[in-house]
Amino acid sequence: MKINLFLLAAVLILYIVYYFFIWLTSLNIYQWFIIISLILACMMLRRKYKHKKRMREAEERREYLERQSNLKDLMKMDWLEFEKYICDLFIQLGFEASLTSATGDVEKTS
Repeated sequence: MKINLFLLAAVLILYIVYYFFIWLTSLNIYQWFIIISLILACMMLRRKYKHKKRMREAEERREYLERQSNLKDLMKMDWLEFEKYICDLFIQLGFEASLTSATGDVEKTS
């Protein structure tokens, strides 16, 4: 049964290819011009899409590296600088935030 399905599929593909080539030979010059123009337009759109994708990936990579360097900067901060940074960050995000007085309850984890 599998062989019969395989043969049927092969015959169907050959039939389609045969009639496709017959159709191609029946086209006049204007129809060829339209087909070639459509193919070229598709190729140009694909190239443009790929370029945009490469640019977006490069921008994402740059932002990732920038975040990594910011992470290194955060790791170098002492606790008070870090608290000020986080307070400013929340204020920029639209939250109400303020620093409280330092009580000396610094806890370091490693």
